[in-house]
Amino acid sequence: MMRSARFVRAMMWASLFAVCMGQSCDFGLAGRGNSGRPIDDGNPDTALPQFTLIPNDLVLNCDDSDNASRVANWLAGAVAVADEDCGPVTITNDYTRLSNTCSLRRDGWVTEVTWTAEDSCGQRVTTSAQIKIPEPDPPVISLIGEPIVGAESLTGTYVEQGAEATIGCGIEMVPAVTGGDVVDVNRRGLYTVTYDYTDACGRSAQQVTRQVYVAAPPSFIAVPDDQTFDCSDSRNVGQQMAVWLAGAAAVADEYCGEVTITHAIVGMADTCVSEAGTLRVEWTARDECGLTTIASATMVVDRLDRPVVTLNGSDRITLHRGQDTYTEPGAVAYFACGDGFTMPANTIGGDTVDVSTPGTYVITYQLRDNCGNATAVATRTVEVVD
Repeated sequence: MMRSARFVRAMMWASLFAVCMGQSCDFGLAGRGNSGRPIDDGNPDTALPQFTLIPNDLVLNCDDSDNASRVANWLAGAVAVADEDCGPVTITNDYTRLSNTCSLRRDGWVTEVTWTAEDSCGQRVTTSAQIKIPEPDPPVISLIGEPIVGAESLTGTYVEQGAEATIGCGIEMVPAVTGGDVVDVNRRGLYTVTYDYTDACGRSAQQVTRQVYVAAPPSFIAVPDDQTFDCSDSRNVGQQMAVWLAGAAAVADEYCGEVTITHAIVGMADTCVSEAGTLRVEWTARDECGLTTIASATMVVDRLDRPVVTLNGSDRITLHRGQDTYTEPGAVAYFACGDGFTMPANTIGGDTVDVSTPGTYVITYQLRDNCGNATAVATRTVEVVD
């Protein structure tokens, strides 16, 4: 007489209980990765979940740069299925952060990870594998931010950026312990901030330091006066602009070394780009402590041709939904006066890119002045795909 599969499984469980009375028995399926005990959930005739894909032991080399992603992918690699009456399956693991445990042995750093598969009937099975680092490096500290920074005395602030220690050959990053001097922006001088870390096995990273200079920002000792240039004088106007732009000078506080000066055309004011343009130029003085000071002047250009907008980067960008982000590259307007100069396009419009929604997005760029003049429109197309 034919009997149902459910009746056969029930008889099998009854036999196992009869054999195992009074002793400890493993009710998991045979084979590595399917050990475990069922929970009495009122469904004795349902099979336990079963792992169909079990990660092998993972061996890491400290010279590799992608160990963190390898571990993440490895932890996500277990797959299991449930009896048709008890799906779906939820898989968890007991991976412990390396910073919380010491797994250092003679043969290197060995960490055991156990995955648990639980079905909707409450039945569980487990499997395990190891992360092995044969030659583990001690922790290494990296600064967040620059090793030398400045804070403006009296009026400025200092924000501690901290440092991170790399654990287990790049698997994990943890905050380092901050010590050393306490930075006081009300007192000029040099402060040394220290960063240390000792792992769970007692191995200490080499100390890293940051130098913080509390000082006055650079001071301009020369700023060019407002100037007018005739763009029709093609032989001389480029040289005249270059000399004028190079006319700024500044000095640094005694703690902060030399000053570097850069300039940029940053804006327009009451400008009619078809005739004469009034452009705002800024000079930025930056010292070796990272402190900056800005000075500005006005550059008037006569007989200025209408500028042309040029995109920064490609006119077509493809992004993958849920994976990529969109950072606006912007555009610049080019002025054909003298040797030519540029300034950022000040009008960005069109579509707003939504990387969570597939589609085609068109972004527009123009330079507009306060007299109603505008350049031709430049466009960029962004495709968001699955």
